[in-house]
Amino acid sequence: MAGSMAISCSSDDSPERKSWTATEIRTLKTLTQLVGAALTRAQYLEQSQKAMTNLLMRERALEGISQGITITNFNRPDYRIIYANPAFAALVRYPLEELIGCTSDLLAAENTYEEKTGQPRNQRKQNRAD
Repeated sequence: MAGSMAISCSSDDSPERKSWTATEIRTLKTLTQLVGAALTRAQYLEQSQKAMTNLLMRERALEGISQGITITNFNRPDYRIIYANPAFAALVRYPLEELIGCTSDLLAAENTYEEKTGQPRNQRKQNRAD
């Protein structure tokens, strides 16, 4: 074989020597790279799974506590509510579906409920107390 390279190797318990061709060496290098990439991907997937598990655990904790919590988007000038837990919805007596996406001004305005429903705020408390 013109221009081919061979490397010899042997193990301590074998007197025979194996000559590796350049093609075999390239193949082994490629396989090593592929195995390394597969291991890196597996580690990434494992870390992603752990992160997702932690995120779900935190979400369940936020959903289950009795204190009202909201998260607003401070990157927007109107500070829209992007998360509210059921305890907060019960506290302010608004359905979660109405809170998400609203501005925090919704809760500060005294006449907001009247504008939405046509009922005075004190009547809302009577209707929701049942």
